[in-house]
Amino acid sequence: EAFKNPRKEINSETKTEAQPRAYSPGLDSVNGRGPQGIYAQTEFQHAVKLYREKKSDSALIWLRKSLQKSPNHPGAYYLGGVIRFEKGDMAKAIFNLKRSTQYPERGFNAYFYMGLIAMKQGNKKAAIEAFEKYLSLSPSALGKKQAENYLAKLKEGKGEGKPKEKSKSDSLIIGNGNKEIKTVATSDSASEGKKEAAQGPGQEAVKEEPKASPLVMGRNGDFFFIVPDQNPESGLQLRRAYNAAKEEKFESAESILKELALNFGGTDNAEASIIDLAAVHLKLGLWKNAENRLNDYLHGAVKDSIKYRDAAQYLLALADLGNKNGEAAEKDLLKIKGGTVFGPSQEEIDFRLVQASELIGDSKKQSAYLERAIGSASLKNTPRKIELTQKLAALFAKYGSVDKALDAYRKSLQWCNDSTLNLSCTFAQLKVADLLFKKKEWKNAFNEYKQFTQRYPEHKESAWVHYQMANIYKATNNFESALNEYKRVIDNYPDSYWASQAKWKREDTIWQKEYEEVLD
Repeated sequence: EAFKNPRKEINSETKTEAQPRAYSPGLDSVNGRGPQGIYAQTEFQHAVKLYREKKSDSALIWLRKSLQKSPNHPGAYYLGGVIRFEKGDMAKAIFNLKRSTQYPERGFNAYFYMGLIAMKQGNKKAAIEAFEKYLSLSPSALGKKQAENYLAKLKEGKGEGKPKEKSKSDSLIIGNGNKEIKTVATSDSASEGKKEAAQGPGQEAVKEEPKASPLVMGRNGDFFFIVPDQNPESGLQLRRAYNAAKEEKFESAESILKELALNFGGTDNAEASIIDLAAVHLKLGLWKNAENRLNDYLHGAVKDSIKYRDAAQYLLALADLGNKNGEAAEKDLLKIKGGTVFGPSQEEIDFRLVQASELIGDSKKQSAYLERAIGSASLKNTPRKIELTQKLAALFAKYGSVDKALDAYRKSLQWCNDSTLNLSCTFAQLKVADLLFKKKEWKNAFNEYKQFTQRYPEHKESAWVHYQMANIYKATNNFESALNEYKRVIDNYPDSYWASQAKWKREDTIWQKEYEEVLD
């Protein structure tokens, strides 16, 4: 399949080299005692388990069940608040967190989250009160250190929570589709002084990477990663998440992206982190997780205010393809305008529409999308042009349009100027010969088979090719040559299926030859 994103095995101890594991208050606990009373409730414990497994949407379902069973359950409110916070729904998060402070295991962490929310909303007084309350209750050294850092900034007037003005840096798209790094012009702000490194909860400052042109890697859908502005603190964190994902350290990438969304809410980079997190989930094959996150993003605001709509719509289509839902994928893809700054190219959209039509099973749509995709495919992407053209040829052949199939296979052969394409090109040449045989154009078919044996004498289909050549001799009453060619198949490919067929055909040819002589 063109789109394969098998789930990678995650090593829970994996860390990015230059960075300690970020402090996350979500499941910090006062002590290690086993849950007691309502906190041992099956529904609640199942929700905690699902949250640990990063299945937040499923966890919310079980939290609702927990609250139905035990109204005002502080633990359920707490975990619900954390999940809503991570999803960027601050109103629901604060509603839940205020009702969770009596949770004996982790309720103190609610003040940390409420401090962050107040800081993002520009409410300095409420943020200071929340962080000071957290400091009085928390046993976490890392958490206390981070809260102290926030308080210091707030008291210095730096924690107003107002979004920074967007820099004039060029937007960029990062992916690792073709592993080839290209450079584009740097932004006007790239030459400014050093930026302060990003500091999520419990992180140490990270040295700024050497100044360089922004990276732009293949946008062919293999992996899609957005970094709108690489210059501020959040841009460094996005780059760090990208590098972790590129090295297949997906747990680290996920953690960095979540912290970024928490600490830089309201910025372009924080919004982009939603898209990037969905891309990481797609890379792991977590289609439903990605779908839920992207739907929340796309339906959470007025259409025209969604900055990365095309990117989100494209990733949602990939999730649909992963779920084998061709109709939904087609619908999502047709909403995208190709070639926008943060979206896929038209070539990529057309290629995915072909995959959607294959899942739908509509041959007319498939044919139309294939022709469109062949037209938009770049000559730089020769393997894709060949693949699409041969798919179209196979579709024609399947529904009896032999001449159209022949034309398409021959068209694909015109791009065979690279030894790395031998597999596709030998297949096309063999299909041309087979279709000519089907049309009973014996001379042309024979010539194609003969050329094939001369170019690829050791090919795995050699037994079939010589068997077909023998059949052509027999069909044109050249019995002696047919007998010799059948014998070649029997002698040279004794273990093949076609050797057994050749034995039977050879006996039939001997009888036919004798019968013809009697008639003469």
